[in-house]
Amino acid sequence: MKTRTAPRPVSASRLTGYQLEAQTHEGFRLRLAQWFGEAAQCRVDLAFGADSSAHHDLQRGLLTSLVAYGEWAQRQARREKIDLSAIGVKVEDIAAETRLLRDTFRSAFDNALSSAEADAVLKEVFG
Repeated sequence: MKTRTAPRPVSASRLTGYQLEAQTHEGFRLRLAQWFGEAAQCRVDLAFGADSSAHHDLQRGLLTSLVAYGEWAQRQARREKIDLSAIGVKVEDIAAETRLLRDTFRSAFDNALSSAEADAVLKEVFG
């Protein structure tokens, strides 16, 4: 069976789902596992998503909240000495995913050319 990868719309619940709040260790592990899934989905959404400015603004907001949550989760896991083996990750995995999200943000928003700029560069280089 073939699978299809498609972007999901950014909803208010996706934007606010990663609040920095105290939780039980079990609740923290659950939210962290969801965060890993959301981070992967966010990269898919950026790769296959619409080019509208509204979509990009929402994606920027989501990516920012995911990076912030990753930074907070690392500190929380270390400070509270939370056992993450139940979800098969280590604090180093959170750090690596956070770096990946930060790099994704840079490549998608910081140094990105607009469509017009990209077309101009391609036209100049390839005629």
